[in-house]
Amino acid sequence: MVYWGVHFYFRAVNYLMLFANLKFRNKLLFTFLFILVPIILLGSTIAYFQIKKILQTSIEKELQNTTDSLVNLIETSAFVSIKNRLQAIAEKNLDIAQYYYSKHRSGLLTKAEAIKIIEEIFSNQPIGISGYIYCLNSKGILVIHPNDKLRHSDVSDVGFVKHQMAIKEGYMEYEWKNPGEPHERPKALYMVYFKPLDWIISASSYRTEFNHLVNIDDFKDSILSYKSGETGYAYVLDEEGTAVIHPKLQGINLLQQTEFPNQFLKQIIKEKNGKIKYFWKNPDEPKPREKIVIFKHLPKYRWIVASSSYVEEVFAPLNTFRNLLITVLISILFLSVGVTYFISTIVTKPLVVLMDKLEKGTKGDFSVRMDGDTPDEFGKLSQHFNSFMDQLEQNHEEIEAEVRKNVETRAALVEKELKLRSLFNQSFQFSGILSPAGILEEVNQTGLDFIGCTAGDVSDKHFWQTPWWRHDPRAQQQLKGAVQKAAKGVFVRYETTNISKNDKIKNIDLSIKPVLNPLGEVVFIIAESRDITEYKQAALERKKMAVQMEKSQKMEAIGTLAGGIAHDFNNILSGILGYAQLAELNLDSPIKAKGHLAQIVKGAQRAAGLTQQILTFSRQTEFEKNPLKLYLVVKETLKLLRSSIPSTIEISENIVSKEKVLADPTQMHQVIMNLCTNAYHAMGETGGILTVLLDEVDITKNRDIFDQDMTKGRYLKLEITHT
Repeated sequence: MVYWGVHFYFRAVNYLMLFANLKFRNKLLFTFLFILVPIILLGSTIAYFQIKKILQTSIEKELQNTTDSLVNLIETSAFVSIKNRLQAIAEKNLDIAQYYYSKHRSGLLTKAEAIKIIEEIFSNQPIGISGYIYCLNSKGILVIHPNDKLRHSDVSDVGFVKHQMAIKEGYMEYEWKNPGEPHERPKALYMVYFKPLDWIISASSYRTEFNHLVNIDDFKDSILSYKSGETGYAYVLDEEGTAVIHPKLQGINLLQQTEFPNQFLKQIIKEKNGKIKYFWKNPDEPKPREKIVIFKHLPKYRWIVASSSYVEEVFAPLNTFRNLLITVLISILFLSVGVTYFISTIVTKPLVVLMDKLEKGTKGDFSVRMDGDTPDEFGKLSQHFNSFMDQLEQNHEEIEAEVRKNVETRAALVEKELKLRSLFNQSFQFSGILSPAGILEEVNQTGLDFIGCTAGDVSDKHFWQTPWWRHDPRAQQQLKGAVQKAAKGVFVRYETTNISKNDKIKNIDLSIKPVLNPLGEVVFIIAESRDITEYKQAALERKKMAVQMEKSQKMEAIGTLAGGIAHDFNNILSGILGYAQLAELNLDSPIKAKGHLAQIVKGAQRAAGLTQQILTFSRQTEFEKNPLKLYLVVKETLKLLRSSIPSTIEISENIVSKEKVLADPTQMHQVIMNLCTNAYHAMGETGGILTVLLDEVDITKNRDIFDQDMTKGRYLKLEITHT
């Protein structure tokens, strides 16, 4: 053992001595061969794997973007195809209904026979696997349905049926479970309205069966037009392994074909989303080639969309790069000793530059380029590298531009949302956003401050169950009904009350406004309120002031009448006193005494009537409208008024109509008395004629009289004039 160690030591010393005795050129050559060549190989290997990593990342990203684009294309095209398919079925069956109903109209069929034929045709038309046609009327009764348990039943309380009854025509999606089915399934329909029978004809299909309704030809060419590299392509599989769209194997179930490898297909169908590598050979190809595939699942159609590329085509630039490196190394090894230094200089410098630029490229600097216009191997390598970096830089710039655009768009949206939220929160009124089910989703800060809560305390609760309405169950029920009306598209506004954090009851004006999408569906509800407590208090004060004013006017009128009434009472009392004295003088004559007493009773009755008129004018009672002969009130008022106005004023009474009106007698008595009092005050001491006219007028159209809207009809006109 020691011998072999010593032997190896002496051999190494001999080699070093031989190397020391070599010429410089040979030293340089051997140095290049044993030191620089391994370095070049190492650098080339690093560059190779870096480029391979970049290429693989780039192609995977390209395949992912392509797959996403194809998924969006298929979803959009399939949606349009399905909608058009359902619309065509619905409109075709509308034509059938119109045809047989026209036979009934022409007398060839009875109405019952026509309806029976239509029902049989509709019931025998499956749509997809388990879709069907049904009809309901505008009251929500199922007129035609393949399920006997549902036929002629009332489904008007079902949410989507309400929407059908409202719009009658168009496309919609919903959830449905027939009797006997374990759970609801997503469905879609297109409906048309047949007015003669009041039928909403609906062509419906389950959304999980959409793949049986889609016309693949609508987007097949777009899928097949995709190419990755020279021979890479996109394809679509269903969950059973059938090639729905494929450039060479369309319609074939690949899992059932023994000549094709299918283990990777099982993995794709199992995972549904992801990335996989496998070997594949199409029927017209000589041998299998390795492929890379990015695939994505479309659950609605039970399809898997895949974008594929062949690995050999992806790494073709890398293979060229590898071959160039090998060529350069072999050329260097066979160069003459005389040009060793020149070769070492030429070879070493470009490789160092290339490694530096590759490193910068891996760090994101895609602007690096090789200065290689020479026709040698390094010049070609530089050209390939520059072409490769040109493509990478172009892709990077496109990605950066898209990122900048997205960042700017997002910043603009954030700014806009901030402005809207600031405006929303700074509002001095309550504002909130509800879901169609009445769940409070957003509320402004003013509303939260009013009850001393945070957004988390009230969010995701029914609006009528929030603290604003805790004081009154009736207010909660009224609000619940208003929200339910708004969920149907009805604008609701009313006055109610809420309670603050200090337990103060506030009067508010509340509005519930539905917001509709282009299809006419309620997507959310806006609730707004404003505090009208001060307004209500001001209105109450105005009402009190009006009552005081009325009392003042009444007292003024009573003061005006006092003189005349006192004169009448004086005359009545004088008569009573005189007849009483005459009765005393004729006590011995009962007949005369009885006559005098009758005059006394008559005078007392006159005094009682006058007192009743005064009470009628001055009393305060709750006003109640009843059928009233207004001419009697006019006569009674004028009778009371005659004794109160100067003798220089003549009263002209012109009662043309004795029809009844709906009014309060006390109010009308006071109105006539006030108008007449104002009239004779206007005439003053000069006197004149006070005319009171009561007549009928016929208003033939709606008119605005004294700032009051008056509908057309027959009215009584009370007119008081003076000269």
